[in-house]
Amino acid sequence: MSLDWKIWLLLLTAGVGSLLLRSSFILLADRYPLSEFWMRYLRYVPQAVFSALVVPALLLPSIEKQALDPQTLAGLIAALVAWKTNNILATLVAGLLMLWLMAFANNFY
Repeated sequence: MSLDWKIWLLLLTAGVGSLLLRSSFILLADRYPLSEFWMRYLRYVPQAVFSALVVPALLLPSIEKQALDPQTLAGLIAALVAWKTNNILATLVAGLLMLWLMAFANNFY
């Protein structure tokens, strides 16, 4: 078996395994309902995953440069708008406007 086929077989196996793992929660949820204990703790998983993805991407560039960069400032403004309004559209608009204003200001000077 050549190396190309081994790589394709590995990718296919990983894809099918990932699909089965992800779909098992949807397909088996009606047959085997989770207890109230697990439902209470799993309720916070999406927020935790989203925070784990976004916060390092926003804060690490500023920590490395030891200065506030435009992405971090836009992210902080968006977080403040999200906290005050609980509105996704307002959060997206505020974050994008701040990022575009900072990009425009950097190009202007």
